[in-house]
Amino acid sequence: LGDPYLDGNTGAMVVSASRSLTLRDGRKGVISTDITLAEISETASAYTPGGTGKTVLFDEDVILAHPNTEYIGTGVSEHADDAFLTSIAATASSGVSGEIKEIKADSGVNYFVSFDTVPNTRWVMASYVAESDVLAELRRFVMIGIAVAVIMVIVMAVFLLRLINRMI
Repeated sequence: LGDPYLDGNTGAMVVSASRSLTLRDGRKGVISTDITLAEISETASAYTPGGTGKTVLFDEDVILAHPNTEYIGTGVSEHADDAFLTSIAATASSGVSGEIKEIKADSGVNYFVSFDTVPNTRWVMASYVAESDVLAELRRFVMIGIAVAVIMVIVMAVFLLRLINRMI
């Protein structure tokens, strides 16, 4: 696969694929085609991990998928004012894969960001979810646990108080 680019005729994001071949009679040649990345971009951009997360797909500096469709086909360097995006892209380009990093957005929100390479490509998919969304269920479980513990302590205190009063 070649580098992704915007097709001059259609304006669509495409990638060229080529392969050498040898015919039965021994002649050699090359077959080449352009593959439109629209469906891949749409699918990746629409992916919402955890129900609230978002996904970005990079080919080095080129953004192949992004929740903001205006970013698709542009370079990360064109969005230098988006520190969160540039931080994700810098981590993605460092070669991490199968790892989860914690990255703070410009808004101050912490995100858990998962980085995965797409096999047989240079593409890296970065999916991110707000820390508060990831930990919401755990916090709810902790609150339920605390409530149950408080109720158990109250029940035990009442039971012990009645037991002590009977003995007196």
